[in-house]
Amino acid sequence: GNSVTANDDNNCGEISSVAKEKARELVKAALEEYMDNDEEWDKIFCQLATESKRPRINYPAPLVDGDEEELGLWGNPKLAIATVMGGRGALYQAEGITFGYSFL
Repeated sequence: GNSVTANDDNNCGEISSVAKEKARELVKAALEEYMDNDEEWDKIFCQLATESKRPRINYPAPLVDGDEEELGLWGNPKLAIATVMGGRGALYQAEGITFGYSFL
């Protein structure tokens, strides 16, 4: 019978070294584009660094623009951070939840 090996031309599951090298170059180019742009790098790095490490089902409620009516200044993320940085408030960390800030 015919046996199929990794070296056969008809092995559709094989990922060639040429394909892997092309993919590597594409990923490098995409990463360099982000890393060369301070604003984009800051955004993606901060998102990765503060990503929740536990499943979250509506707790704690995320700070999103537009919650001012219900939560006052704490419903506006930028105003809340400015208030904390100005020494007029505090943010408390729940288990598994991470937050941070960055200045460009």
